[in-house]
Amino acid sequence: MKLLIITQAVDTNDTTLGFFHSWIERFARECESVIVICLKEGRHQLPPNVKVLSLGKERSEGRLGYVLNFYKYIFSEHGGYDAVFIHMNQEYALLGGLWWRLCNIPTALWYNHTYGSIISDIAAIFVRKVFYTSPFAYMAKKGKAIAMPAGIDTDFFKPHTDSSAAVPRGVLFLGRISPVKKVELFVDTLLELERKEITFEATICGDPISGDEAYAGKIKTRAAPLIEAGMLKIISGVPHTETKKIYAHHEFYVNLTQTGSLDKTVLEAMACELLVLASNKSFQNIISNDSVLKEEATPADIAQAFVSVMNLSADEKIKRGEENRLYVLENHSISALVTQVIQALS
Repeated sequence: MKLLIITQAVDTNDTTLGFFHSWIERFARECESVIVICLKEGRHQLPPNVKVLSLGKERSEGRLGYVLNFYKYIFSEHGGYDAVFIHMNQEYALLGGLWWRLCNIPTALWYNHTYGSIISDIAAIFVRKVFYTSPFAYMAKKGKAIAMPAGIDTDFFKPHTDSSAAVPRGVLFLGRISPVKKVELFVDTLLELERKEITFEATICGDPISGDEAYAGKIKTRAAPLIEAGMLKIISGVPHTETKKIYAHHEFYVNLTQTGSLDKTVLEAMACELLVLASNKSFQNIISNDSVLKEEATPADIAQAFVSVMNLSADEKIKRGEENRLYVLENHSISALVTQVIQALS
């Protein structure tokens, strides 16, 4: 297969989308050639059979420039690809979908967002298949929708060889500093634990996106007593290639995002054998029942769940960690993802 991939960024230093570099590498192993059209090109080191074409965000070309470059690439590279995989951005299905249908080129759209619109419905018309990972994703209801593995690089995300690397009762919250991530709820939970005189060492790792700077400032103010007491660190987001080290230094991972997409960071933490707490219903029957939080859970509720997991015996913690990794290996590996995408487009 000669595959055209369209994505937002090809950049190992991207704190959110750096993971996609490993996806491209794995597709390159299975395909004769891979062309990648990305909105922004950054640092990458890809096999010789991969060509990267940027729409020009790193050059500040503007929206018109992006659209003109997009059409230039899909027309000039015509004949160099026989299938199209669009990652996340439905706009590209709208822009190029009719052309690819006229050319009888199979096209698939990865769309795992919780919410959609008439635009999403139109985009779905132009593609052969729609991929999702969470049963609560907007596209899951489409007749052409296929549930996919989340694509976790389990060779990279794995338990640290030194089991003493993890800080006892080390608690990690990793992701962008945004209201949708409910970072304030996490901080309030830590304050509740501190009031109960329960020891822990917590880390918030992430940055606000444009428009959320004031929210991030409120989080730091709210967390000030914990920071001053040495119980919490707030650090900037790190490149995706560095997140494994962050996971390795913690025993627990917390994700309070509401039900919707299957958050990759939870699965990465599970692959590293961390114990996880999540408020996303997508993780029901995946992680232990006492680790799935109610979406309306209060800080007191979450603190109680924390205490239950913290107080597990050492053997039970090891067992749960191993079960977490096994689940990811069996259901969400990157190799399984690539195989299934190629099958769907063949």
